[in-house]
Amino acid sequence: MSDQLTHDSFWPVLPTSERSSGGMGTVAYLPGFADPVESLNDFVAATSVPSVAASIISLKGANPGQDSPGWTAADFAADVQRTYHGRAPLDIVGYSYGASVAAAAAVMLGPTVVRSLTLIDQAFFADPEAIEPGGFWREVSEMKWAYDQSHLVHAASSLGIPVLLVLGADSSVVSVPERTYWLDRVADNLEVVLVPGDHRALVSGPMTAAAAVLEHLSGAVRC
Repeated sequence: MSDQLTHDSFWPVLPTSERSSGGMGTVAYLPGFADPVESLNDFVAATSVPSVAASIISLKGANPGQDSPGWTAADFAADVQRTYHGRAPLDIVGYSYGASVAAAAAVMLGPTVVRSLTLIDQAFFADPEAIEPGGFWREVSEMKWAYDQSHLVHAASSLGIPVLLVLGADSSVVSVPERTYWLDRVADNLEVVLVPGDHRALVSGPMTAAAAVLEHLSGAVRC
């Protein structure tokens, strides 16, 4: 399936000396499904860590004449695995559907490669009632809501990868029961924070998630 995907692939946005010298690793940012990579440029700049390279991988899929879209989190995560092979240490930051891909990729790559994982405002619980009735967005919403993916968050933290889960106080993406579940969750290597703003405001405009994400990334680099 993954060979059906047409991504922008590796998209460097903040050139640093890391690529030539080894430096202090790479941060891989994963935007929402079909969002242009440029949509995260300002957020990447606001959360950049000195001497750490930053890049964005597109989650734009293509499905020429196929019955199945090839857009599952596992498909995209396999692309992330190939794109960042040999780039350890790697910090992965996923926003919206990109957070599902980020969680799957982190579990695939494991703690010897992934230094930290940041998940921004994505629902990981299944919610069949949220699936759109038909058309293109039915396929997209099925990917988001048909399957419970909370085990990926738990698996990443259980592997010893420091996980930050950022939730928007005014976002409708994560249901209130799921939000309550995560905020009440106490686990090693898992930090959950609630920040002001709706889904989009977390990474654009006021970028209310930026401070928490920068602190998490900086802490991972220092360790």
